[in-house]
Amino acid sequence: MNIAADALLVLLIPMTVITNVALRETKRVHGPDIMGPAFMTVVTSVIRWIGMLIIIGLVVGGGSFDAAIPNRGLQMILMAAILALVEWAAGITVIACAPSDASAGPTLIASGRFLSFAIPILTILWLMPVVHGFVSRAGAGAVFTVIACICEIMALVFDRVHRKTTQQKNAMIRAYWQNQRKLTEQGQAEIAALPLDCPLEALTRYIVEPSWPADVRGDAFVRLQARPDIAEELLTMLTDEQRRPAALQYLQRLSSEPAPAFNAKLRDFSSELAQKWKARGPNLSDRQVSLLAADCEGFIHVAYGRHSETLSFFPAMDSWREAMGTVPDSPAIIEARKNLDHWFELNPRPAVVVSQRSA
Repeated sequence: MNIAADALLVLLIPMTVITNVALRETKRVHGPDIMGPAFMTVVTSVIRWIGMLIIIGLVVGGGSFDAAIPNRGLQMILMAAILALVEWAAGITVIACAPSDASAGPTLIASGRFLSFAIPILTILWLMPVVHGFVSRAGAGAVFTVIACICEIMALVFDRVHRKTTQQKNAMIRAYWQNQRKLTEQGQAEIAALPLDCPLEALTRYIVEPSWPADVRGDAFVRLQARPDIAEELLTMLTDEQRRPAALQYLQRLSSEPAPAFNAKLRDFSSELAQKWKARGPNLSDRQVSLLAADCEGFIHVAYGRHSETLSFFPAMDSWREAMGTVPDSPAIIEARKNLDHWFELNPRPAVVVSQRSA
């Protein structure tokens, strides 16, 4: 029986470690990723509690505490209560220390992570001499009392940490949604106050700037759809060096084209702009190099959703590759070249089939 008890206690040690790690991961991952750690937590917890109930039966059945507590039913309840207290203290400590934004200092967090492993494992190790009867009743009772006191302190301290972390997160969430409501009211009021013939970028800014809520972007899209000559306005914006970034950002987020022939005009303009950059030669200022890289990046993203068999953007991308090859290396230029190469990798040229007549 003692050999079986020792084997069971040894098995409980890795089960305890797995449970601790899995429970910690449930507080660090999100979405479907949480299913694996949650499943492991439940399975190992069930295995551990079955093992601990068997150990309790062996300890009580051995009569280790009969002199102190004659009623064996009460002995089982007290031992189960102590082990449950260890589980609760370790669990709340793991939950409190797992988040990266836990409301506690690094020393307290490190101590909590250590204790969440150490206390359950030490309790299991302490049960070994108790099962074998190597410890006096007074000694076993004193150690269990100390373990219970440590667990109570752990639970109180780290439950407070967990509550504080939760309160801070809830406060951040409330502040975020209050700010979203404020931005929504502000954006909708500003859009409503714009005249019908306002500059195009006065509306596109509510779409390209990520801080505006979805309701504001929806109102901006409604206003843009009502403009009759948006395609020509966009081409005009693209010809202006100052307004071009706003036009490119808007085109990257545009889900439907303003006119059927707009893609062809956009491709032709992209090719012409790249050829103009190539004609300027390699002697560009730092500002011009940054503009060249930004223009290339912008038209690469614009070409992603518009390149097709019927409307090829290869001429425009070839022009940008030539333009980028005329300037010296810089971080922005290197990054733009990488994105350009990636575009060509995702859009391979169609194979050219050459047929020959037989002699």
